[in-house]
Order: sequence, then structure tokens, then C-alpha cells
Amino acid sequence: MSDENTTEDAARRGSIGCLARLLITLGVILLVLLAVGWFATPTEGARDLIEGRLTKRLGIGVSVEQARIELPYVLVLRDVLAVGGGDTPLLRA
Repeated sequence: MSDENTTEDAARRGSIGCLARLLITLGVILLVLLAVGWFATPTEGARDLIEGRLTKRLGIGVSVEQARIELPYVLVLRDVLAVGGGDTPLLRA
């Protein structure tokens, strides 16, 4: 009887250990992705990507001077300029 209980206890501990390793691994991956987003957003490439997507979705030219991430992981855009068909600004924020 004690051998069966010992085997069951070991199996239970093994599955809990496996779940803990999985959760730790997922947590580390999440932290790495958040860090990459945090450091990549202020770059010129990220600004160009944001400008391109806004221009495509809005159908008007959009210029962004500054982009950054603030806690709790919010995208902040500064000095945004939207220009319509002519050179007249439609929005300056």
C-alpha cells in the first residue's frame, strides 16, 4: 500500500512541477515581449510603422513626431499632424 501512495504522490508532485515550469516559462516570455515593445516603440522604425498604419486606416496623411510606451503599457503619441488633400492641417495634437 505504501508503495502505491508513494508513486501517486510522486506523480502528483511531478505534474505540479511541470505546471509551475510552464507558468514560469510563459511569464518570462511575456516579460521579454513587453520589454521589446517598451524599447522598440521610441525608434524611428516604430514611428514610421504607426504613421503608415494610421494613414492607411484614416485615408489621410498622418505625421507623428514622438511615440513612447507609458505604464501601464499605453501607447502615447505626441505632436500628431493629420493633413488632408491639400497642405492644410486637419488635426494637430
